Amino acid sequence: MTNVLAVTQRFYPPWSDGTVSYAKGLVDSIVEVSKLRRDLEVTVLSLTEKTWFPKLHFKEMREYLEKRKISLEWFYTYEKGQQTNLWKLVRRSFLKKDYELVHMIYLGLNPLLIRMGMGIGRKNNIVKHVFVYPFHRNFLIEKSAYQLFQRSGALQQLNIHLAFSSDVLRKLYNAEESAVLPPAIDTDLYTSRCKLNDRCLSLMESVVRFGNVSDVLQKDVVALYMGPISRERFDPGSVIRGFAQICKEYGVDAGLLIIGRGFESVSFLEEVKDHIYRNNLSDRVFLCLKALSEAEKICLFLFVNAQHLKKRKKKF
Repeated sequence: MTNVLAVTQRFYPPWSDGTVSYAKGLVDSIVEVSKLRRDLEVTVLSLTEKTWFPKLHFKEMREYLEKRKISLEWFYTYEKGQQTNLWKLVRRSFLKKDYELVHMIYLGLNPLLIRMGMGIGRKNNIVKHVFVYPFHRNFLIEKSAYQLFQRSGALQQLNIHLAFSSDVLRKLYNAEESAVLPPAIDTDLYTSRCKLNDRCLSLMESVVRFGNVSDVLQKDVVALYMGPISRERFDPGSVIRGFAQICKEYGVDAGLLIIGRGFESVSFLEEVKDHIYRNNLSDRVFLCLKALSEAEKICLFLFVNAQHLKKRKKKF
């Protein structure tokens, strides 16, 4: 029996948020392989901080698991960033079963610590999926560490491999021989028909929202961000300040729509708002905390694009 383990931060619906979508695509691919190989067993270890969130999507999660042979375990870490707790939780899983292949999608897990916990002499292969981008505070530290271990040959000796979500990210780490595993995208969604009318505005309704969406849609150019509103994926200093500079230096009448699920603290959202105020963008930015499905994302994208084309026709 060949056992495969995927360790990720959150493995339950909605599936459209960053590493969640990535993890689901990877696990689904492994499950497809398991249909051809009856000796392949797939386990997913989901490390999350929110004990209540899986209950909101229990029915969808149950339907997903009914169609797939996956052994799923949830552990609650309670405090973010506690490396010792994370290490103990993963090590506990290794004591139950011996895994030949381990995919580490969780950002906070160090593959070298996990290797020591599993045992240096074991022949398990560990694949560390790297998601730390240049604007993340730990980017330079992780890049330097990975380059050091690659040059010394330690990663190869310990059977640790790196995988990146894009070729651009792989080149930023100078990891030429590493694998590139792009996020899974359901291309059939692009062929589906979507009603482009004002009902799409309902997708931007939420308890947590900032700004006026109608004002933003009236701008000549509308930039749309859809995805996790977290520091790893959406650095407010870089994004908001960069958007303000474009409006100022190029004289562009632009608006910015920010829509996505936020998993950071309240203080992070206040920081985003503070950057908006400091750059005098109150009438140019709309922020909405909401998890969107892939179909809703495409509907919203087409709606914003249609609004832009409508304004161009009026000008001409």
